[in-house]
Amino acid sequence: MSFKNLNNQMFDLVYENSDKVVWELEDAAYFQTLTRSPFFEGGATIQSLWTDGEHFKAVFTFNKGLVLDGSSGLKIATYQAGN
Repeated sequence: MSFKNLNNQMFDLVYENSDKVVWELEDAAYFQTLTRSPFFEGGATIQSLWTDGEHFKAVFTFNKGLVLDGSSGLKIATYQAGN
């Protein structure tokens, strides 16, 4: 699931609760670029990495809000509501 043209309320919900949004990325090259970012090193928690040699999937959360280019290929896997 990905979002385009978010209204302010939805943007605020995701940005202010970014640690509850579980992201999925299937582009290994983009993931490598993302992990080289100083923000990612201390600002994200990797939940799982998977590859079969041909396909790739990374699942992670951001510990605080981050705005990325819309063409990044990130998808929201789940939203962990509650505490």
